[in-house]
Amino acid sequence: MISSGVVLTDPAVCSAILCNYSRLKQDSWGNFETDTWYLIYDFEKVCDKALEKYPLYMRIVEYKIDGMQNVDIQEAIQQEFGIKHSVEYISSLWRKKIPSLIASTAEDEYLDWYFTKEQKGSYKKC
Repeated sequence: MISSGVVLTDPAVCSAILCNYSRLKQDSWGNFETDTWYLIYDFEKVCDKALEKYPLYMRIVEYKIDGMQNVDIQEAIQQEFGIKHSVEYISSLWRKKIPSLIASTAEDEYLDWYFTKEQKGSYKKC
């Protein structure tokens, strides 16, 4: 099965949502009948699950959504976590690593749903 359209299993889509999150959230706030509201709702659930084991990544996401620049984020994470990363590394995390983690988690969630609800079968325990 090949999905088309906006799918959270695509890191490029996750990156685009992250980069435009504030505007998407604001535009969909309270509009429970819109696709954008459900997209943000699902994205937030997957994002929280994907980043729950990575507090540094979650904090970077929060800082970027709040509009902080990488230089400011660098200082903030150095104070909070005692780690100093380059601004290039923070940018790489924001544009590549974090969206990939979210997309991978979305794919795992989809596969779990598909093989327990749609394509039921018998499974072996190892």
